[in-house]
Amino acid sequence: MKKDSVTATDSIKNKQDDIYKLSIIFTLMKKYLDWGNLLTIILTLGLFIIALFVTGFTKNLLLEAGVFLVSMKIILMSYKNSMTEEKILKELKEIKEKLDKV
Repeated sequence: MKKDSVTATDSIKNKQDDIYKLSIIFTLMKKYLDWGNLLTIILTLGLFIIALFVTGFTKNLLLEAGVFLVSMKIILMSYKNSMTEEKILKELKEIKEKLDKV
C-alpha cells in the first residue's frame, strides 16, 4: 500500500513539474510571439493535419508541407527579429548610459 502512495505522490510531483515547464514555455512564447504568430501556427498546423487526412499521401501533401514550412520560416524570422531588437535596445541603453557619464 505504501508503494502505491509513493508512486501516486511521484506522479503528482511529475505532473506539477510538467505544468511548471509548460508555464515557462508559454511565458517565453508570449514574450517573443504575438497572437498573430500563434494563430498562424495553430491554423497552419490544423490545416496541414486536415489536408493529411483528406488528401492522404499524395503529391498535394508536398504542396501543403511547403505552405506549412514557409509559414514556420516566417514565424521563426519574426522570432529572430524580436531577439535582435531586444539585443540592439540593450546595447543602445548601454551606449546612452556611457554617454551620460561623459
